[in-house]
Amino acid sequence: METQTYTVRANKGKPRIWLEGKRLEASQFKQGTRYTVRHGEGYVTLTVDPEGKRKVSGKPDRPIVDLMGKACGDLDTGTSVVVSYTENKISILS
Repeated sequence: METQTYTVRANKGKPRIWLEGKRLEASQFKQGTRYTVRHGEGYVTLTVDPEGKRKVSGKPDRPIVDLMGKACGDLDTGTSVVVSYTENKISILS
């Protein structure tokens, strides 16, 4: 498992979480992979799901996950979070 500290940013006044690169690839979140977002008080979880409504964007060598607004749950702009990358799952905890 790999972790990183991240600060929730803003886009047009709404919270935004932007993840990209090798950590996503190592967790099987490759470009084109479908995933599901779940969130609750103080957390957001991304899980690889072939039936998921969201898809990893970017390029094969630089996958991107871009969560904005409601997809960020109750995580507000400026909140410091810990992002944990495991196989087929990414956990974002405040």
